[in-house]
Order: sequence, then C-alpha cells, then structure tokens
Amino acid sequence: MVIVGPDAVAAVAVGGLPRRPGVLVVTARAPDATVWQSGVEAGAEAVLELPVGGSQITERLADSLDDRGRTGVTVAVVGGCGGAGASTLVAGLGVAASRAGVEALVVDGDPLGGGLDLALGSESVGGDRWPALVGISGRVSAQSLRMALPMVSPSSRMAALSLLSWDRGDPQAVPPDAIREVVAAGERGHDLVIVDLPRWVDPAGEQVLIKADVTLLVVPAEVRAVAAAGRVAARVRAMAAALEVVVRGPGPAGLTGAHVAEALQLPLAVEMRSDRRVASALDLGYGPWRLRRGPLAQACDVVLARQGLVREEVA
Repeated sequence: MVIVGPDAVAAVAVGGLPRRPGVLVVTARAPDATVWQSGVEAGAEAVLELPVGGSQITERLADSLDDRGRTGVTVAVVGGCGGAGASTLVAGLGVAASRAGVEALVVDGDPLGGGLDLALGSESVGGDRWPALVGISGRVSAQSLRMALPMVSPSSRMAALSLLSWDRGDPQAVPPDAIREVVAAGERGHDLVIVDLPRWVDPAGEQVLIKADVTLLVVPAEVRAVAAAGRVAARVRAMAAALEVVVRGPGPAGLTGAHVAEALQLPLAVEMRSDRRVASALDLGYGPWRLRRGPLAQACDVVLARQGLVREEVA
C-alpha cells in the first residue's frame, strides 16, 4: 500500500509512474478539485480525509494482507444519453466474461434503472439485492459477498457470474461507503467487476469512477446523442482514470464511431451495430445468453481483450 499526502500527489501524478493498486491520497481537510484531479491522474483508489477516513485506511491495510494474490479489473459503464444501451452493454460484458472463463461481478449502480437482473434474465435467482447491503460499513469479505449474491451463470461450464441488482421495492440511494466496499470486495474475489452507473453521477458513482480502471461512455451515433454525451463526459472525465467511448450505430446522418470519438475528444473503445435481437431477447427474459454471436458479443469481446482479460484472437 502507498499513502500519498496532498502536498505530494501532484508530483506523483506527473511522475509517469505505472498505475498500481493500493494507492491512497490522505488529507487533513476536505480535498479540493485539484487534489481529486491529481489523485485520479496518480491512479489513487480513493481520496480520504482524516480523521473520518481513518477506519477506511485501517481497512485498506487489512485488504493489503489479503492472500488472494490478484486484483480484478473494474469497468464502469455510463450512458451518454437516455436509451444509449449502457445497461445492455453491462449485461453483455458479464455474459461474455462468463463464456470466456473470466469470473465477474456485475453491479447495478443505478437505483432508477430497469434492473440488471431483468437484463440478464435472472430476476428469479435467489440471493441478496442492494436493500440488504446499503447499510454495510467497513471491510467486506470477498468470499462472503460471493456467497450472498445471486450466481446467474446458466451453466456449470461457464465461469461464475455474480450479480448485485435491485429488488422491485422503492428505490434507495446507495451510500458511497457501501458501493466502495462492494467494489473492493468484488475485485478481491473476481477477475472483473462491471458497474452500471447513471448518467448524473451521484456520490456513490464518484467512488466507482475514481476506482475504475476504465470508464466506458456508451453513445448512439446520432447528433443529439453526441451533444448530450458531451455534457456527461464533462462531468465524468474529471474523476475517471481512463474514459473511452463505445459507439452504437449506424447513425441516420452517417456518423461513424470515429466521428463521435473525435467530437467528444475521447478514445474509441469499440463501435458496434444495433441489433434488434438484443431488445427482443431482453424483453423475453433470456438476456444476452442466447446471443453467442452478433454485434453485442463481438463488441464485448473487444472490450475484454483491451483489458487483457481474453486473448486478442477472441476479439
């Protein structure tokens, strides 16, 4: 573990050191925007204020003694506009990971969304949902989290896919501490953590963005969608360590993935065609499991390959 003070974090950020887990920025007063930005550029897992963050530092020290020997990759996904397909991409990434032998945790970070359990066709699978976890505080055991959550892989031949979604009750805000500890435990217990975030990022979403290895902004290849995505990107990019765009096309005006990426001044992660079969599969309760081929599956394989989770040949 590396603890960096606010007086040194800017120097660490410009030092060109490779990103590594276990970096914390610790301040004696509320961090300002400059400290947050430098923390992101330095690859910090969190920016903590003393004395209120003292217990979290203790918990991170306990995490550093975890004998699992690996830390999973975290991917955050945000829609650039309403109906962009962010939740569909999250579900597709979970399915692609399971098929590729990558153990993954899918986290629904949008209390007002339609529910990732429905997107994965897993609403009837037993296990804890967010209402059972919003009150957690302190370090969460990776093994306990895996045992508590629904396991939604339909076949024992696939890698485990854990899901943390919502029930059908009234929406609740996710406390920042709760989602931070869930993601941290997910990284210790899985190869991949995928978090679906709302477009207007709340304090819980901020915790995910600063921790994520990459944030994917999903944008349809449409002029108004790109304009809306620009607003979302302006808020997200200050907290995201790496922000890339996923473009869904083709657009009615002929916009391509390269056009959208250039307009947003973001790297293009992947461009995929719209596929009407995806919406039908989700409405029928199958999720993406039956769509072994097609634009969504191909795009998800590319994303996994870019994170080093599958061989390039798969993508």
